[in-house]
Amino acid sequence: MTKIYYGIAGYHRPECKTYQTLVKLGIPKDQIVISLNDENDFEEYNKRYGKETTVIYKKGNNVACNRNNILNWFPIGTYVMVLDDDISSFKGWKQEGESKYGKLVNLDRESLEKALLQSFEETLKAKSNMFGTYAIANTMMIKSTIETQGIYSINKMFQGGSCGFIVDKDHRYDESLLLLDDYEIVLRNIKEGNIVLRRNDIVAITPKMGSSKGGYFDIYKLGKQKEYILKLKQMYPNMITIKKDYSGVILKKGL
Repeated sequence: MTKIYYGIAGYHRPECKTYQTLVKLGIPKDQIVISLNDENDFEEYNKRYGKETTVIYKKGNNVACNRNNILNWFPIGTYVMVLDDDISSFKGWKQEGESKYGKLVNLDRESLEKALLQSFEETLKAKSNMFGTYAIANTMMIKSTIETQGIYSINKMFQGGSCGFIVDKDHRYDESLLLLDDYEIVLRNIKEGNIVLRRNDIVAITPKMGSSKGGYFDIYKLGKQKEYILKLKQMYPNMITIKKDYSGVILKKGL
């Protein structure tokens, strides 16, 4: 079976919950990379994990830099999951029994890697380079999405906390964006004519934003969300509309 590698974009959270989750699942430590862009972070993470897995560092000022460090680490063609650092579990949606909206169940390593490998293969068939997983652990929303769009949605927005990449030389996150680099790379792919897939029955479980220090929230709390929403609109004026409260963007239909 083709190996899947796991790259974790770490920032000010040396407990690195995602690493603990992957190890508990039985993912081999030599298939995990932790990427950092802060020298103090590197020292702390390397002290904790450097003897058992790969910890890499490149100075930068945002999560996009960390994510690009991961993509640049691996050879072209590698299957890589680029993950946030606060994932406590991976769950899969199932319609079982009399449950109206189905339920989310914990995925073991075999089930998770089987589903991810299927997603990489579908991405390859689509002649694309990336896919995402569902971001919200809401069974009603998941069931409705699957009923209308199927297991895979085509050219829909998704967040960057759990994304699969078939590494190529061209597609990297935009490091000029302190926020919304995950949305930008999806929009760029669609604009280029690539098919972007979202796997709707897999959810990476993370805390509610702001409930723990570190990660994207350290940047988000600076109050720059509106600034980068407007910047994204300038970059892709014909592809998105802005939500009224500037909490996000909506992809226009027909793209």
